[in-house]
Amino acid sequence: MAQSDTTATSPARSFRTVLLLCLASTACSYESNGVQLSDDASRAIETVAAQVPAMCTTIAPRPEPQLPHGSVQGAAATTIKQWVEKILAAQTPPIAPGRSYAFQRLACRNLDTPFSSGRGCSFEVQIDGAEALKVSVEDPAPFASDLYEALDAADIEACNDPHGTFFELIDTTLTEDSLAYTNTSNYEGYPAPNLTVYGNDAKNILAAFAAAGLNDCDPIHKVFLLCGIQAGAAQCDYLRLALDQVGTAILLSTCGPSGGTTRGGDLTPEASRAVWNAISLAAKNAAFSDGPIEGATLLNANWFSWDGRELGMRLILSDAVPPTLAGPPRP
Repeated sequence: MAQSDTTATSPARSFRTVLLLCLASTACSYESNGVQLSDDASRAIETVAAQVPAMCTTIAPRPEPQLPHGSVQGAAATTIKQWVEKILAAQTPPIAPGRSYAFQRLACRNLDTPFSSGRGCSFEVQIDGAEALKVSVEDPAPFASDLYEALDAADIEACNDPHGTFFELIDTTLTEDSLAYTNTSNYEGYPAPNLTVYGNDAKNILAAFAAAGLNDCDPIHKVFLLCGIQAGAAQCDYLRLALDQVGTAILLSTCGPSGGTTRGGDLTPEASRAVWNAISLAAKNAAFSDGPIEGATLLNANWFSWDGRELGMRLILSDAVPPTLAGPPRP
């Protein structure tokens, strides 16, 4: 039986030059002038086109943190493991060692200030997959200095500031001769949102930002919104916090001063009211529980992110007496 020629009947698309026209949406079109493209090639182009992000006009998506990762191998890792196990054995009651350790957090510091000094370590760890344990040791307790010195000897990058030297590791695994970690001693990513909203609540916030002329698309200079109720009316202004670009990552400095803040400006009374109402209504609809919604007199919101579906932020609501926010430009 002769084989059928599927090539001739395939609904391949005809293009000589493929021009992707991608505007401020993920929809793209093609300019065609005569050469056959296979269905697979056409689908591949459409897949890439669908991943082109929309142009930011109000709030940018949350970037991937891209935190520094590192590892320690051989004798240095074995020494770290030995001191961890000595610290565990010194607890009351003693904690039995394991074959592997998964640290949610492993922190050691050598504090040196006029008011306090000394070394210490604390960690939260799962031993062989068991329930997480929290352990803390400080000078002059046994082995308080030893684990710190083992991390230092392993050439793990630390934060060195006028108050001392600090190691802060997360998502860390430790076995007999290997330590793998994510290092947050000097940088961290965006704080996780404590309010995430969708649908009309997200659209209302975006619309209030747009009407106020608030643009949080710059990934390096993030909007920090400060609002208070003065004489029964909302008054808002905003700052911009400068982040650090480390390679291709955008990170917040946790060691010493960050890039600092600059004043953005004051919102008009109408814009202030619209932003306050949009955020407070979204918080109410999301059953926000980190502060009072009814009767709130202060609203601080920052670390905004919008991916086309979810709008996230860090929100603080308070019924404290607000400071005067609006006024002439500050020096």
